[in-house]
Amino acid sequence: MKKKVSDDKLDGLFSSIIRILADGECEYCGKYVGYEKLDCAHFHSRHMKTVRWDFRNVAAICGPCHTYFHRHPNKITDWFRKRLGTEVEEQLDILAHMTIKEYPINREEIESNLKEKLKELEG
Repeated sequence: MKKKVSDDKLDGLFSSIIRILADGECEYCGKYVGYEKLDCAHFHSRHMKTVRWDFRNVAAICGPCHTYFHRHPNKITDWFRKRLGTEVEEQLDILAHMTIKEYPINREEIESNLKEKLKELEG
């Protein structure tokens, strides 16, 4: 029997890609902090599996900005809305509120796509 791909494994691959794409720079304040010190901030919570690994739903931000956003959740919502634009925000809202039954999650396919993207970025 094939072992199920874990959310943690997908999170690790996804996080690596997000950090590489940001090139060590906080997408909110613009400060260079290095790859290892970036966090992945989600517009829709990671609990919303249908958008958990959607690149549009995430930004690489530094620890201080992430802490600031947790203390001021309206600020991150406003920032993400400006960043995404109305059309993408609406698409994410629809996906985020779908059930896994309505929008099945294929972890093996997600893993394969993430590994391919990571390999491409690491060149």
